Amino acid sequence: YEAAYVVRKKLPLPERWVRDRLIKDRVLESLEQEASDIAIISAIGGCRASEIYDVPASDIYLDHPIPHISFRIVLEGPYKRELKNQASTRVLVLQGPALDAMRRNPSGFPSHRGKAKFSGPVNGFLRENGLFPPVPEGQEGHYVISGTRHSFEDRMIAAKLNNEERAFLMGHSIGRVRGRPVYGSELDLPIRALLQEMVAIEGDGWVPRPITELWDEIDHLLEAKGHRIQ
Repeated sequence: YEAAYVVRKKLPLPERWVRDRLIKDRVLESLEQEASDIAIISAIGGCRASEIYDVPASDIYLDHPIPHISFRIVLEGPYKRELKNQASTRVLVLQGPALDAMRRNPSGFPSHRGKAKFSGPVNGFLRENGLFPPVPEGQEGHYVISGTRHSFEDRMIAAKLNNEERAFLMGHSIGRVRGRPVYGSELDLPIRALLQEMVAIEGDGWVPRPITELWDEIDHLLEAKGHRIQ
């Protein structure tokens, strides 16, 4: 007897599909409004869906000068939750369609919070209705909704973000590389907003600024804090 093991590789969802179908056409609204908005925020922010649907209203800051969500570990109380690791403790800046999606759900996603039942129904709905894009000829693997996180990483590479900056946005460990945050707490939120705008997806009337303009603004922020960058 010879057993056959097939490795099913999860592929990054194509950016055009994310932009045109998930965000513009909102294909998941036929399944459920909350699921659609969770997927939109996750796709634009490059975060895990669980990080979005488990967040309570107290960690959503829509009225802040830089609107954002706080991802943190809470060990007790009605909103206790875990993250994949300590490095996943971070903020997600809300921009464009992600900000609009969060404004539609200012208290979060109560029908999903704490239930860990998002990916199965969403993947099933997209697959059963033929809504996933076709896998390119000659490429092995399949699409799942969590592939938007891999798409986010592809966009960061295209925008020429380095390894530390990509880890900074995705909640990966930077300590292994430098033993400290990339920019420091005082500059964390404004620089995070600029880096995220480099890989944001336009929609709902919002268009991100040119990448070169955003790098210039980061340089100005660093220089204003007394850093020598050249």
